[in-house]
Amino acid sequence: MNEKEVIRISKRLARHLRHDPAALGLTLAPGGWVPVDTLVRALSITREELDEVVEKNVEIIIRYLESRGLLKRLGQPAALMIGRFQPWHDGHRALFLQALEMEGYVVIGVRETHGLGDQNPFTFAEVKERIEESLSDFVGSFEIRRLPNVTNIVYGRDVGYRITHVELEPAIESISATQIRSTMNAQVQSGPCCIAAS
Repeated sequence: MNEKEVIRISKRLARHLRHDPAALGLTLAPGGWVPVDTLVRALSITREELDEVVEKNVEIIIRYLESRGLLKRLGQPAALMIGRFQPWHDGHRALFLQALEMEGYVVIGVRETHGLGDQNPFTFAEVKERIEESLSDFVGSFEIRRLPNVTNIVYGRDVGYRITHVELEPAIESISATQIRSTMNAQVQSGPCCIAAS
C-alpha cells in the first residue's frame, strides 16, 4: 500500500471513529470500541490493509516520541498509582509525593469508572485535567494512563516489583472523596455566588 493510500484510510478511521461513526452505520461500545470485522466491512477494506495502516501509524508515533526523548523512560524504575480519583484531592497528591520520592517517576493509572454510579461523576478527561493542575510543578516526573476498571491485582511469586502500602498523616488519611463530591454538588446546586474583593 502506498503512502497516499495509508493517509487516506487513516483519515477515514480518525473521522469516523472519533467524530462520525453513524455515517458508516457504526455503533461504538463504551470506551469507543468497535469489532474489527465490523470496522473493515464498514470501510470496505481488508483486515490486512487495516493492519498495515495501524502498523504505519504506530511507526510514525514512535518516531515522534523518540525525536522528543519521550521514550527514554522505558526500562527505568517507576511507581504506579491506581485509582478512580473521583475527584483527585490532596490525599492523592500526598501519596504521589511519597511515590515520587521512592522511584523518581510515577505512572498514575486512572480506572475507567465514569458513569458507574453517582460516585463516579467525572470523565477521564476531567480527572486528567485535575491531576495535571495539581501536579503542575512536577511536569516530566509523571504520566497519566487511562486503565480499564481494574478491580483485582494478581501476582504469583517474586516478580520483580513491590506492592507498598504508604501510611500518611491522619489529617491526610481522613480526606474523603465522598465528602468532596457532596460539597461540589452543593456548590453547583446553590448556583453562582459573588466573591468580595479584599
